[in-house]
Amino acid sequence: MSRVGNKPIEIPENIEFEILDNKIKIKGPYGCLYKEFLSIIHFEIKQNNLFITRLVETKKAKAYHGLIRVLIQNIILGVTKNYVKILHLEGIGFKFSKELNLLTINVGYTHPFKFLIPDTLNVQINSTTKIQIAGPNKEEVTLFADSIRRIKFPEPYKGKGILYEGEQIIKKIGKTRR
Repeated sequence: MSRVGNKPIEIPENIEFEILDNKIKIKGPYGCLYKEFLSIIHFEIKQNNLFITRLVETKKAKAYHGLIRVLIQNIILGVTKNYVKILHLEGIGFKFSKELNLLTINVGYTHPFKFLIPDTLNVQINSTTKIQIAGPNKEEVTLFADSIRRIKFPEPYKGKGILYEGEQIIKKIGKTRR
């Protein structure tokens, strides 16, 4: 029995919700998202609640049941309010810059890194060391933020690198001299 999959999903008033066979289309104030699922799941809407039931009782279907519920909940939250990731740069001379849909990052290497910003994401530079990535699709937002962070992970000795907001680096003690 999937405890997560059996919970109903509340559908807000301000979104449009369509079910076509095993496809779901959700449209809200921040965008429109589509998702296609396997045919082992059945969707039913009752009184502004979406109920998800599985048609097959296999181990794979039970795991998929909970996954689908969470994915649909994330889509609904994304189209009603954007997902936001904030990244900080720690280090001397590190900076973000943006021109049209091209993000440039200088983090102490011999060349700057350039990223093409997808149309579905909104990237704002709050300062030269702080960037905000927002969008309705949680997967896209986190993948884009992670691809930026992979350029220079925060290192534990000096604390330099690209950090998520609220992330704390536990500094290690370097070598000591006797």
